[in-house]
Amino acid sequence: MSRRGLTSLATLALATGLSASALAAPQNGVTIGGLRAHLFYERSGVLSDDVLARDPPFSGWNTVIGEGDAGEPAENLLVIARLDNPGAEAFLDEKVTIRVSGEKGKKLKERVFSGVLLAERGTVHLPMWIDDAGCLGAVTITVTFRRQSASKPLQLMCGE
Repeated sequence: MSRRGLTSLATLALATGLSASALAAPQNGVTIGGLRAHLFYERSGVLSDDVLARDPPFSGWNTVIGEGDAGEPAENLLVIARLDNPGAEAFLDEKVTIRVSGEKGKKLKERVFSGVLLAERGTVHLPMWIDDAGCLGAVTITVTFRRQSASKPLQLMCGE
């Protein structure tokens, strides 16, 4: 970068309250570091373990009444996407999107984040709360950032 470019960058950093290092290299190397989902247990008031990380896969059958692998009644779901930053602190203007899709890719729920602040060599966790998730069916949870994407399936079926 030219000396003039660095001077402009430093001026912009001072005007916005960010350090010059945050603007000089804010976006290189930021990656999607993970995707997880937790049921909110209505009786105990706690979150389940990560249902996306289970092996064998989580069996969400009649989760609203605590059947299948749920353990206790749960109607709501907390989805968390993680971004990892190996470099300097960064303020990201790009969007980070968490989406839950049903059959044939139909969007059921989506949350878009913009203006994400990442600490130097740090991590940020971005949440999306889903009400009435107990009978969503067969869904795919996806996080996208730039050209990166991470997806995981989840079964939240209901029936007799």
